[in-house]
Amino acid sequence: MSAISELQQTVDTFVTEYRRDRTIQTAYNELAEAKRELEQEFGRYKEVRELAAGIIYLVDSGYISRSVILDVTERLTIQTPRYWLAPAILAVAAWLDDDADRYFDSISSALTLNPSKTALFMTLLLRHQARTEVMREWIGSYLAGLEPTNLPTDFAVVIEAVTGGTLGAGSAPQLARRMQDWYQHASSSRDVEAEEIGQWERNLLSLAAAGNYAEQFPALAQSSPTWELLRKRHEVNTAIEAADQHFRSRFDDGAEVPADLDEKISLLLKHLAEDPDPAEDQILRKARRAEAVIETQDDAAAERRVAADDADRSRALNILSLVTRAAFPSGRRQPPTMTELLAIVLSKRFINGAAENIHGKHQRFDSVQIRLGQRHSKFSCATAAEVTPDALRRQAEDSAEELAGEIDHQIFQQGKGLRRRASWRLIVAAVVSCGLLATALLSGPVTSSLAIFILAVALVILGYGVLDRFLLLRRRLRNITDGGQQEKSSIERTLNRVSNELASLFSQEQRSGDILPALRDYLLRLTADDVRRATRLAPQLSQILALPGPLDNEMPGDADSNEGNEDRYARGFPEWTPQLPTRAR
Repeated sequence: MSAISELQQTVDTFVTEYRRDRTIQTAYNELAEAKRELEQEFGRYKEVRELAAGIIYLVDSGYISRSVILDVTERLTIQTPRYWLAPAILAVAAWLDDDADRYFDSISSALTLNPSKTALFMTLLLRHQARTEVMREWIGSYLAGLEPTNLPTDFAVVIEAVTGGTLGAGSAPQLARRMQDWYQHASSSRDVEAEEIGQWERNLLSLAAAGNYAEQFPALAQSSPTWELLRKRHEVNTAIEAADQHFRSRFDDGAEVPADLDEKISLLLKHLAEDPDPAEDQILRKARRAEAVIETQDDAAAERRVAADDADRSRALNILSLVTRAAFPSGRRQPPTMTELLAIVLSKRFINGAAENIHGKHQRFDSVQIRLGQRHSKFSCATAAEVTPDALRRQAEDSAEELAGEIDHQIFQQGKGLRRRASWRLIVAAVVSCGLLATALLSGPVTSSLAIFILAVALVILGYGVLDRFLLLRRRLRNITDGGQQEKSSIERTLNRVSNELASLFSQEQRSGDILPALRDYLLRLTADDVRRATRLAPQLSQILALPGPLDNEMPGDADSNEGNEDRYARGFPEWTPQLPTRAR
């Protein structure tokens, strides 16, 4: 049997290796096919991207012939007719050549293919050239081409740049209006509104004072049956007060334009140029899957890796998730960003609703019950007059006095019962002793051992009855009295602590009740202008990089080099600024 098992194991190993080799070979074939397809269908896209990524440098260098730039861009546009980036850089080349008609034709074609990306590309280019006068219109075109349910992951960078004034001084208001329209439309349904308010309820409660409330209010935690509800009520009250401080401080602290914003914008331009088209991305996915199979040597593992990669690559934002996450970021100890402040303004209606909800869910009790061992007491708290520190202290004193009267009455009744029982025991002892004495006298001589024993027992019983009635009874009465006094002192201390803790709770509740209307009013009054006022002045835009003419010793060895200064070498962009095709030429 062992030989058959070994043979079977060998065969299984051979089959497994054969299947793995087949899988890997198939993956190599698929990878090669994907690369060939990618080169055939989209090989020219790489040239377009390289030219787009370097167009600003090429122009700034001053040593590239305009005719060469035009020729290259025209050729790439013809070779990639469905790719928006090619006519976009052709429009830039036409601008460089001072050819307005060609510019408008090219930019119109690019906007037709992808209006949002084209508009953002032109905005970033104009920012580099400090042509701020029309950047607002380009930003408007960019925003008009976006889908609020599928925003690009770089949209947060655009928000920071626009609100920081680095993409046109007049761009921020229209960004705020556009985002507000998106957000209101996306949250118009009752289900979404309820979901957003629910999320903000959780956000606000997370601002509640940290710590173990049972340690802060030990008397209430140990003696009140409604402690858990009191705890939740206090949590809500501290959350409302903290929320007021949080939102006010975010705007008071203000947001600075990030120091690395220029670098982020440069990366944004690079990402914009390198972003593949959907059809191209399908082929790239095939290539990524084949590479994963080759690396993992397993179809299932490769599929999981590609799925995770797809999820990361296709990570998009919708306006709801963007605003909610931005308005309440995880790292709240960091200075606020302009995106956060704008998101707070957009979310103010839901924040208000959430604050009202959490405040209304846990109303104040008419009274707070207190357990004091086997005794019970309560504090009335239906009105504001009943929850002042003095009123609560008086309630504690009155309850302590009332319970002390109950304890004194109980002591009196217990003492009365002890005396009655002790008297009965003395009578019983006396009767038994008399009976024993009579028995001893009738049993024979008094000096007999039996008579002496009976007399001794009679004396012991009678002595115990007397001892129990007078000495032991006094001790029992003293113990009852001492226990009652200790209980009264303990009740008084507990009630005093409870009154102090309730005073602290209701004081917090009073502050929160006063703060809530002010918080709601503050939030509802917030506008995009408050974001602008809270934003620190952005650094000045980079100066236009003048396009230097070549020095004599740097020029090519051309006999007609002077002629090249007028046409062959770019001297910079013309004075006119690229506009949207809808504007008059």
